[in-house]
Amino acid sequence: MSNFDEKQWLDDAKDYIRHKIKPYEAPPCIFSISKALLEECKDAYVPQIVSIGPCHFGKEHLTGMERFKSDAVRREVLRIQFATDNSDFKFEQVIERIKSRGEEIKRCYDKGTQFNGEVLHWMVARDACFILEFFRNHLSGVQEDDYDGDDDDMSFKNDFEFPPKLHPIFGKKSENPGVKSEIKKDLIKLDNQIPLFVLEDILAMEMSDSPDRANAKLDKLLRTMFDKIYHRPFEFCGKTKSERRNHILDIYHHSCLGAVTAENEEETGNELKLNVCCPCFTGSNGVQCSCFERPLQQSEKLRKHIERKRSKPPSTAVGGSCENVKASKQRKEWWLKIPSAVELKNGGVKFLTNAREVTDIRYEGKTLTLVPLKLDVDSEVYIRNLIALEICSPDYKHKRMTAYCQFMYELCRTDKGVDVMRQKGVIIGNLWYSKRVTQLLSVSNLTISQPACKSIKETREKLSNCYKTRRSILLRSLWTEFWNAYGSKPWLVVGGFGATLVLCLTAIQVFCLFKHCGA
Repeated sequence: MSNFDEKQWLDDAKDYIRHKIKPYEAPPCIFSISKALLEECKDAYVPQIVSIGPCHFGKEHLTGMERFKSDAVRREVLRIQFATDNSDFKFEQVIERIKSRGEEIKRCYDKGTQFNGEVLHWMVARDACFILEFFRNHLSGVQEDDYDGDDDDMSFKNDFEFPPKLHPIFGKKSENPGVKSEIKKDLIKLDNQIPLFVLEDILAMEMSDSPDRANAKLDKLLRTMFDKIYHRPFEFCGKTKSERRNHILDIYHHSCLGAVTAENEEETGNELKLNVCCPCFTGSNGVQCSCFERPLQQSEKLRKHIERKRSKPPSTAVGGSCENVKASKQRKEWWLKIPSAVELKNGGVKFLTNAREVTDIRYEGKTLTLVPLKLDVDSEVYIRNLIALEICSPDYKHKRMTAYCQFMYELCRTDKGVDVMRQKGVIIGNLWYSKRVTQLLSVSNLTISQPACKSIKETREKLSNCYKTRRSILLRSLWTEFWNAYGSKPWLVVGGFGATLVLCLTAIQVFCLFKHCGA
């Protein structure tokens, strides 16, 4: 507070009130990470090598990559000169095009940006050139048959004399796989983004063509990158063009989870609102006020309060209105308890892993069909940022990644549950630490609304019916554990029988001894 200028703040507040209130032309699409998420795992959300956009610009540990951004600018200028046959082309022409969208760029960030004018324009233009060069040169090692882009895009493979082919970031033979892996992770972090239309504008200038063709080319480039190079938690990939084109993380989310269709999802209006104890909530149906419209304000205290509320289903009032009854029914569905993977296995439930999408999850005839989840060392960054995007962005009414991780967390719960999932092939990959798996899946519990995923909701209801017959599941679990401990090892059975026999004979001997003494 030592640098706080009271007079300046007061003048700004008065100025803002005097101006006519203007409606927002477009909601923000690039969000800052909330404190609750950062406390869970800071390294998964904060860039480690390269800063993209204004949110992390100027941080000391990220300044080393700035010189490579200058290399990317020079390479992009050479590309445009080569494509347009115009040797007089200057990068200032790109800046002029970006300058016309300066206000639109600032509106994309939920907390605004401290950089204005020419600094912001140069920043996002350099970052866009870096992203394009990194992606195109990273794909130079992909077989041409695997790349579904235009032929002219793959024909340009570091053919210019400058920079050299042994460039540490963009060269063909660069031997920095660790650095490239960190850059890939940094490029999909939630607040380390720039608007996608900046990349599209630069591609349009390079192609001297319409923005639509540049958009299609960029979409192919990104989808190929995500399909061939990036880690994806599921095996399937969204082949259709993404409807949301806000930034790179948006496209990555589409490539991992596909498009949302009316056939496999519920209406967004059925999203559950939890009635937590907050003075800002009004009405008995838990209608939220404006302070909860942005999930960025969720705190750790609120998250713990919600978890306590989940552990005990709320009581329903008699004679309530239709809306209250409906809200109560939705809350009951949310607080349904389902058996863990260990209990389901001991209860005779079979696990199948032939579901291609999250919407294919189902439970029929004691068979639970799930989507295999691929986890490795880098999975934490990708999955956490996918969930953070769904939590923070109001565009994602169907939080399918969040719903899937919540469902998996309820099934795993403990290390034994994770081991069962590994044995059944539901969890694959080389992330062997079970505690890290459960910790990763638990981040999905930071949302205060129920994700509207119809398939998972129906599966939870059916599994909850199994939970009602928990006594039989418990008996089967005890029998299974007894059989695994003794029945599978004959020498233990013989030893146990012998020990029991000796104990019985000893008891008879003591009884006879006391009877003889009494006589």
